[in-house]
Amino acid sequence: MPVAGKGTRLYPLTKDLPKELLPVRGRPMIFYSLFEVCQLGVEEIIVIISPEKEMLKRYIQEEFPKELEEKVPFSPRITFVTQPKPYGSGDALFRARPYINDEPFLWVMPDFILFEGESPSFQLIKAYPLEKGLNLVGVVEIKPEESQYFGNVGLIRGKKLGRRKILIEDLSGKRKEPISSSHKFLKAIGRWVLWDEIFFLLEETKNQMEEWDDTPALQALCKKGKVIGVLLKGKGFDVGNLQGFLAANAYGTPV
Repeated sequence: MPVAGKGTRLYPLTKDLPKELLPVRGRPMIFYSLFEVCQLGVEEIIVIISPEKEMLKRYIQEEFPKELEEKVPFSPRITFVTQPKPYGSGDALFRARPYINDEPFLWVMPDFILFEGESPSFQLIKAYPLEKGLNLVGVVEIKPEESQYFGNVGLIRGKKLGRRKILIEDLSGKRKEPISSSHKFLKAIGRWVLWDEIFFLLEETKNQMEEWDDTPALQALCKKGKVIGVLLKGKGFDVGNLQGFLAANAYGTPV
């Protein structure tokens, strides 16, 4: 779970408070992702964090366990890995490598939140058997009028395998312009089930001159035909995006 970024898309809200502690429907943003994975019964959560986010670290260590006791009897081990500077999501993911054995793991971006129904991670895991080398990603269908609520990366194309499964053949990279569409489209979101092959692809796709992004490595997995997209049920929001953050807070009632 990477939380070392500066939250520039939400500035000035993040001037004095880490993005992950901004309130979403009465809870800190990161509560939803932490609670989500705790519900799965995972043994360990690896949090890649900036040394400047002591306030966030204290929340995860001290406040979140108290909130968790009210809802889930099981509490996983939480390991903090320091990312000295915001070198990018690829760098953050690569720093988790020493903790990953030859088994699948969840790559969870806290700025995606899904309301209604089962959690995105649970929907992923139950939708497809975890075959060796086969990776999964959560997918949401977005209406044209909702496009402003999401970041401009992760649009997908692929082959339908059933009502809610897609063999992803193409994953779009980051672009400067916002998403604009006159019809519904599919977008991958920050919930992946990955195998250790991703670390080799991260090394192969690293650009020494720029931010180390995870998207090129994930695109390479898609090109190899090794990513199944699972269309999620529920109402999703990119709360790392200002419009998405505001829309999520206006949606429904506090948890």
